Amino acid sequence: MNKRQKKKKDIEKSIAEINRSLKIINQEILDIEIVESRNCLATNKEFSSIKKAIVDQQELTYALSEALAELQDYVLNDLTNKRPFWQFWK
Repeated sequence: MNKRQKKKKDIEKSIAEINRSLKIINQEILDIEIVESRNCLATNKEFSSIKKAIVDQQELTYALSEALAELQDYVLNDLTNKRPFWQFWK
């Protein structure tokens, strides 16, 4: 084997090794991207759950404030429309 052929063979070996390394690196990058997308999906689900809980809490707070307003109206109307009980003793 002459010098030129030997150099060509060494270059081909180096290229093959680089290609193997690139395949490994690409697979690792793909694995990382898969993990990141799964984490993102889980985070989005958690965010959606938290958002739904906040909306439910806001609806409950609104319903409670409406009920409290009705109760206040009822109590105020009841108190203003009633005569004091001591008038019945006359």
